Amino acid sequence: MRTIFNSVVLAALLAATGVSAAEDDSQLAKRFAALDADKSGDVTLEEFTLPMKSRLVAADKDKDGKTTAAELAEAGTFPQPAAADVLARFDADKDGAIAVAEVEERRATMFRMLDADADGKLTLAELQASAAKSGKGDRPKTGTQ
Repeated sequence: MRTIFNSVVLAALLAATGVSAAEDDSQLAKRFAALDADKSGDVTLEEFTLPMKSRLVAADKDKDGKTTAAELAEAGTFPQPAAADVLARFDADKDGAIAVAEVEERRATMFRMLDADADGKLTLAELQASAAKSGKGDRPKTGTQ
């Protein structure tokens, strides 16, 4: 069960950073480097969460602290179909908008699942190992991850 969940979590990470599950290790390494803002060789929870939080804040046109699918699409953050998928994934309270706290909570859960050694940091090796597991056919077929 944990392997399936890890695979789903990795797919969500890859989607959030623009990598498909089919991309090779070099693409994953490029995306990892982009997440590693301080170039320390690992990714902290803050670094892992920042890209999505930044997208939400930038798209929050009315500055009410919540971002709707329409705001995401209008801002060009995500095209409309993807914006709806992002909303469905991150809108924990199902109020039709995503708050930063919802992103932080979901990303923290994803981070913990990917952090195989539970040291509070993601390494490229951890992501590659999870990607290898997801490539073995144990990733459930669902909509946009």
